[in-house]
Amino acid sequence: MYRFALPVVAVTLVSLVVSTADGYGAATAGRPGGNELVIVDDGRTTAAVVVSAEAGPYEKLAAADLVEYIGLISGAASGLANTAEAVQAALAGNDPVLIVGQEAQRPVQPWRARSPAC
Repeated sequence: MYRFALPVVAVTLVSLVVSTADGYGAATAGRPGGNELVIVDDGRTTAAVVVSAEAGPYEKLAAADLVEYIGLISGAASGLANTAEAVQAALAGNDPVLIVGQEAQRPVQPWRARSPAC
């Protein structure tokens, strides 16, 4: 059972890197950009790992592994939002969130129709 979690965590981390490396304000070595996803800064984090309360066992394990690996890599203890109330609070806040599994597919805000460009 445990052997499936590591690839999920690896895919999650790769997805984070790919999604933040779009080139718009991206940082290069030694130079800050304007669009970084800062998970840990100086050994501290306010980021939360979010997983649905209805998630299956592999999603929950992947989220727990992500929290564990953030701690192992950085020494910072990231929070785990895994109840409906905690997920809602994490998504409503301004701190970084790392969304694992099916929760990432849910819209945060209702879709709004955009007016056509003039």
